[in-house]
Amino acid sequence: MIENTSVTQHLNNFNTIINQLSFVKIEFDDEIRALILLASLPSSWEGMRTAVSNSSGKSKLKYDGIRDLILAEEVRRKDSGESSSSGSALNINTRGRRQDKGLSRGRSKSRYRSKSKFGPKKKVECWNCGKPGHYMRNCTKPKKPEADSANATTDEVQDALILAVQSPIDDWILDSSASFHCTPHHEMIQNYVGGDHGVVYLADGQPMDIVGTGDVQIKTMNGFI
Repeated sequence: MIENTSVTQHLNNFNTIINQLSFVKIEFDDEIRALILLASLPSSWEGMRTAVSNSSGKSKLKYDGIRDLILAEEVRRKDSGESSSSGSALNINTRGRRQDKGLSRGRSKSRYRSKSKFGPKKKVECWNCGKPGHYMRNCTKPKKPEADSANATTDEVQDALILAVQSPIDDWILDSSASFHCTPHHEMIQNYVGGDHGVVYLADGQPMDIVGTGDVQIKTMNGFI
């Protein structure tokens, strides 16, 4: 992952590569996928890697859990006004007193670095009311409607690798730059193979399970493709 790249875009790229490898019978179990995803993060996320390693203990890492932590960390950084290249550590809710003790020192250092690096709050601007001097979580003004918040989030997320459209069942929009196309109607798919084929992320960051793959025959002016 390149510094300052959208996490959503990186996850889409990652899942595309994993799915392409699975088509040639190269598959990874859940923990290996989680470890590869952690290793693919840039150096500015080193604090998160350390926190996850310290908190996991002898338990196996879960890909879905690591994915959700990464998405939550990006939201936290945006909410606090930090850049995506910040080196602050991820706050992780772990189970058991022993794990919490191991992480307490790391969280304390992270807060200190954050204050010294990003300066006084008067330079930040609230995402809720637009006024400087405080973060959105500390804003006393009424919260924006959910629709406005959703639109704001969508504007900041870069294009995903998959094209999502609302259209009748017999209409398709083809994107030559997309690795795959998707449909909720498996009855249209030939050579259908059901199963767990990973996850694809929409432009707003919403995860969608890939429950099957196959081929779709589409009629065009020049014949079938």
